[in-house]
Amino acid sequence: MINKKYSAIVFDLGQVLVSFDYKYFVEKVNKHKAGIGEQFLELYKNNYDVHRDFEKGMISEKDFIGQMLKYLGHIIDGETFCKYWSDIFSLNENIIALLPILKKDYKLYLLSNTNSIHKRYGYENYEFLKMFDGIFLSHEVGYIKPEEEIYRAVEKVSGFPSEEHIFIDDIKEYVDTAINIGWDGIQFIGYDDLVMNFKSKKVWSNSYMTEVINDKQGSRFVMDVEGDEVYLLYAEDKETLDLYSTFTPTSLRGQGLAVKVVIAALEYAKENKLRVIPSCWYVKKFLEKHTEFQGSVK
Repeated sequence: MINKKYSAIVFDLGQVLVSFDYKYFVEKVNKHKAGIGEQFLELYKNNYDVHRDFEKGMISEKDFIGQMLKYLGHIIDGETFCKYWSDIFSLNENIIALLPILKKDYKLYLLSNTNSIHKRYGYENYEFLKMFDGIFLSHEVGYIKPEEEIYRAVEKVSGFPSEEHIFIDDIKEYVDTAINIGWDGIQFIGYDDLVMNFKSKKVWSNSYMTEVINDKQGSRFVMDVEGDEVYLLYAEDKETLDLYSTFTPTSLRGQGLAVKVVIAALEYAKENKLRVIPSCWYVKKFLEKHTEFQGSVK
């Protein structure tokens, strides 16, 4: 049974839906001048209030970029800085794949401490952002987590009582604030832990929690849900995985179970460096919506 005490699921962006690592920025600027990347990070950390004020929208892009270029000794121009500084993101595909399943039963919101440069040069065009019913970015709202006002901004748009929101963030302080104002919360540690938390809080039905098994003898990925099977048939060789037919019993449709089986197959292909052939119309349709998996498609 789904726990309908929740109406809104609120996700953080960085280190939850996407990962980021400033080492990529450091590597790029170090090509212009050895060691400047590490020097920049040290200055950046020692003046972190500048970063926070920029995330809050209190500093203009022009002034922020000017300060960053000073840290770099003006070895690059502003446009190059923005590109380097934003080329740090990668998709957490398994978390993103949960969004269409959750959206069947809940309103989805995004709540992030971020800035205009990272938005415009980094993540603005990610397809999964279209899944959200509302997006709350600190530099646009004018508040940053853990300030209460940014959480209340979500409530104002959702229209739901505080207790009907659940928040997922990798930073404990931000989750604690959500809980203190009446939300529920989960500190994000990883995919498996998040799934277990969703299970314990009954965010989704127990049928979704059934494990997907790779039945190699039967050449299928299959879930057994109380005697009924949801499966995806495949043909595998040394280089490819042809996903050619999915089946969900009528009684189990509409619960996102076929999506889970498809994700299991795609993750298997990725782990084993197999090129996916999406012969099944359902798999092809899924891949059209979830471009984060398309890198392995033949």
